[in-house]
Amino acid sequence: MEELRKASLEELEKLMKDSEFNREENLYWKEMEKRRDSLFEEDDYEGKAEFYIQQLALMRGKFRERVFVERKLKYLVGHAYEGLGTEVLKGASPKKRAEMFEIASAWYRAADETLGFLTADCSLREAICYDNAIPFRRAARLEEEKTKEFEQKRDRIMARIFGTTEVMMIAPTKEDIGKLLDGVDEKQKENKGA
Repeated sequence: MEELRKASLEELEKLMKDSEFNREENLYWKEMEKRRDSLFEEDDYEGKAEFYIQQLALMRGKFRERVFVERKLKYLVGHAYEGLGTEVLKGASPKKRAEMFEIASAWYRAADETLGFLTADCSLREAICYDNAIPFRRAARLEEEKTKEFEQKRDRIMARIFGTTEVMMIAPTKEDIGKLLDGVDEKQKENKGA
């Protein structure tokens, strides 16, 4: 797998300028969203993933060299598979959940490859998917060598984005969330009493 590079300042400026959907792309996107919303519930990640993949096939070549619709669709395929691994398949086998995160990471990578360089949104999601796949791969006793490759890929991406691998991805615990909600309840009570 070829290492993607960071974009130069000039490339970023051009990307910012070109990334707004033009009139034709905007029309396509609004119609596509209408079709999607009429067909799928919000949490139907599997149906949405298939839908986005079909849209990619249908729109191939439609916008000539402009790649922003294609990139966004690839990102959404990754997001749908990540949603499957995170939400829908809770309680499923670790192997199946690992597979969903692996597929998601590949789609986020494909979205970046569409542009030819790393972007923070896709690269960070890719790294998070590798990070999520690792414990499920170990729980399923899948090939440890490949699991270590995922750790290395995650670390390389994090180093390229943040300049270090010393970044911790921390999810709040139920206890943390409880404390946060208790604090909100206390503030609301104080405000009502004031």
